[in-house]
Amino acid sequence: MKILIMSDTHFKNSEIPKNISSVIRPDPEKAGKDAAANRPDMVIHAGDFSSAEAFRALKSLCDGEGIQFRAVCGNCDPAELARLLPEKMILEEEGLRIGVIHEAGRSFDENTARWYLLKQMNADILIFGHIHCPVIDSYDGKYLICPGSPTRPRLSDPSMIMMEIGDGKVKSIRPVMLGRSMCGCIRFCDELSRREQKDRKWKKTGMKQTGNRKTGNGRRPERKKEYKNRIWKNRIRKNRIYDIMIRPRSILKNSYVQMDGLSRTYEKKIWNAGILSWDEASSYLPELPLTPAKKSALAAGIARSEEALDDEDHLYFVRGMPSNEHWRAYPEFADDAAFVDIETTGLGRDSRITVVGVYDGKEARTFVRGIDLDEVPEVLSQYKMLITYNGACFDLPFIEQEFPELSFKETHFHIDLRYPLNRIGFKGGLKLIEKNLGIIRPDEVAGVDGFEAVRLWNRYRNRKDQKALETLLAYNREDIVNLETIIDKVYDMFVDECLEKALE
Repeated sequence: MKILIMSDTHFKNSEIPKNISSVIRPDPEKAGKDAAANRPDMVIHAGDFSSAEAFRALKSLCDGEGIQFRAVCGNCDPAELARLLPEKMILEEEGLRIGVIHEAGRSFDENTARWYLLKQMNADILIFGHIHCPVIDSYDGKYLICPGSPTRPRLSDPSMIMMEIGDGKVKSIRPVMLGRSMCGCIRFCDELSRREQKDRKWKKTGMKQTGNRKTGNGRRPERKKEYKNRIWKNRIRKNRIYDIMIRPRSILKNSYVQMDGLSRTYEKKIWNAGILSWDEASSYLPELPLTPAKKSALAAGIARSEEALDDEDHLYFVRGMPSNEHWRAYPEFADDAAFVDIETTGLGRDSRITVVGVYDGKEARTFVRGIDLDEVPEVLSQYKMLITYNGACFDLPFIEQEFPELSFKETHFHIDLRYPLNRIGFKGGLKLIEKNLGIIRPDEVAGVDGFEAVRLWNRYRNRKDQKALETLLAYNREDIVNLETIIDKVYDMFVDECLEKALE
């Protein structure tokens, strides 16, 4: 079932804007044989028609096309509509409960109150309006959807949303962008872009323009607040493109870099087309901005990726996906992940491993040289994913040197948290990052660092100091357990940074 979602249409007569009517009733000459397929089965309006005439015109259009029409009243609707339409409603369609309300908060990006409202209404999907800017958010199979406004957008392009549901789940959610922006802020930023282009051209030629005169001194007189304007433009660009994307818990099911013949460049093209999952990529394959050869590669890659994920075949992704993108697979393979950290006798080439810590989310185990260190290869082979901090340069090379039979590059996902954390602004050592994230270590190991860990090992080895060994093992356990806390805290930030960078 396809549902067209709209809100805040704000036209005060019976003449429906063409960009709205063409989506409800696609033109057969332009849409061709796809006209029937693109036609919605239901239209949901989240309020603010602004006039009873507008409501009747939209309802009449839907009735004439045999399309169900459902609507709630908005704050700008006249008293006639306030008497006719409810303030909120619950629809039950295809095994899903859909809540509809006009005002669910005024913030563009703070959805906490909306999630509580969804829970209060006992809904699977909450559709709302009022903010004139598209928002789609999802968590644990629940969805918040604001379609924006097709006539008076704010910090976004004119938009509606097409949602497809069936078998008790949401199959796809796709923004419907309606031509050139009518937002004054967007027009302002477009004008800024044109002026900056002219500035760059004048700088390149060593000329400046003042009225109709040109001089060759190379100075540009109007540079005031340029940096501030650039930030403002980026904020608008973010709201214009990125905020209408679902920010999923994982993006593995919308990843394409592991597929033969598809690089990051093509993945970005697919994301910029509004695709949110492999299912949507398959459904909209003919419309994607790819060559026929790349479309064939995409179709084959999706089939192979889905098969590998169903079979829990991690090796397909390990060998096809760049190592710095392995973090994408964490939610799908978290049950087969081990957090790993080692202690050594130093940092030189002759240094040896003293302790290896392994934590699988349930049990933290430490393996000590001279006691049970030789069990490490068998233990690590049980997992499909290894998660470390700075492990690409330190932990894994040391382990492979100690156990030459191990080679993790072809057999395991490896998430080295150091690099994605750097990309989102967390830099420095593990202890500093823990502090910045509000993670506090117990007093007994709060002052222990890498240098002290070496001293603790030497005290144990030379003096048989069991207390020193216990402190060292407690320190190592804190390292591996806190790695799980860190990735759970920041994973959504990894997803946001990845999508923002691709869509900027």
